[in-house]
Amino acid sequence: MPNNSREDCVKSIMVLMPKAEQRGGAELSFLHFLKYGNVEPYKLVVVFFEDGPMVAEARCYSSNIHVIKMGRLRQIKKNISGIFAIILLAKRNNAKLIFSWMAMGQFRGAVAGLFAGSGTGWFQHANSRTERRMDWLCPKLPTRGIIVCSQYVAASQAKIWPRRPMKVIHPGADLHKFDRKILPSREEARRQLGLPQDKILIGAFGRLQRWKGFHKLLSVLPSLLNAESKVVVVLVGGANKREPDYGPELAAFAKAKGIEQYILLPGHQKNVPVWMQAMDVIVHTSSEEPFGMVIVEAMALAKPVVASAPGGPEEIISDGVNGLVVKATDSAALAAAILKYIRDPIFSSTMAENASNHASSFSAERFARDLSISLSELAAGSIREGWDISVS
Repeated sequence: MPNNSREDCVKSIMVLMPKAEQRGGAELSFLHFLKYGNVEPYKLVVVFFEDGPMVAEARCYSSNIHVIKMGRLRQIKKNISGIFAIILLAKRNNAKLIFSWMAMGQFRGAVAGLFAGSGTGWFQHANSRTERRMDWLCPKLPTRGIIVCSQYVAASQAKIWPRRPMKVIHPGADLHKFDRKILPSREEARRQLGLPQDKILIGAFGRLQRWKGFHKLLSVLPSLLNAESKVVVVLVGGANKREPDYGPELAAFAKAKGIEQYILLPGHQKNVPVWMQAMDVIVHTSSEEPFGMVIVEAMALAKPVVASAPGGPEEIISDGVNGLVVKATDSAALAAAILKYIRDPIFSSTMAENASNHASSFSAERFARDLSISLSELAAGSIREGWDISVS
């Protein structure tokens, strides 16, 4: 008689994704992994904790997509039911690893892995903080290893619980979409978007959240205008559900300072590459940015970039080589960096070309390949090169 034991089944890696709506780099990196990753000889099983637009997109890249609704952590019965469903699915698919995307997934994944007999791990995309209960709890749950998006995040994670193997894998941008050779010229992009041709456009991209620091850019706009009257700041990004008042606050600040005519707030835009292509300079003002996908995208388009430190951007940009990095709290340095690009076209062009060349190191394909290898190592229980096991 044939042996139909679980060990004779194809082994799988199960990835848990708490969110089903793309809100930032963490969700975008997940889609990059599905699109370009390959965990063979394992089968990939993906579980979303909610239904939404990302589920449909995920099904374009994988046929083994499931939705197991969890609800909020305080919905105890719903979470118990969901974890039980994950356990059954893991056993049915002979899962050797349950890998959670973000800490909020690890809380459920670690429990499910314990009862399913699967190894566990998770991808930490955000800076870890002791005051956040989830960040404090997750490292104490069983895990074979933690993958982090930057050395900066690794350092914050180690402060909470320096006893877990960790590996840094920088996310990547889909460079095919941010290829200046296939996009319209700057002038044509402005024509398509209805943007002025005779202005110096300073662009900032991201969700409208305070930690993203858009107000820092607006605060230096008066000094920029004193030096160069043609400057216009363009803030491209949609409102955040948790901070719906931030956008109106930015508009009110501009009005109070009398600079509202020098600011554009077009909201969320789907054709981000074209908007970026229309800019002269890209500014990234986040406080303690975990990585900075926008920076890579802008560099790929050969745009001069100013980014804030400390944070992940310091691992992308070599200051004065392929971009400029300033302290997040130094408004004068931010204004000076922007003006340096405006006043010195040769310097600006050199930084932009160096940036474009360097961006190729941060491709989505490279990210997906490196992550696939690491997940296979975790599934086999054999971590190798690149893992920091000194903290274990």
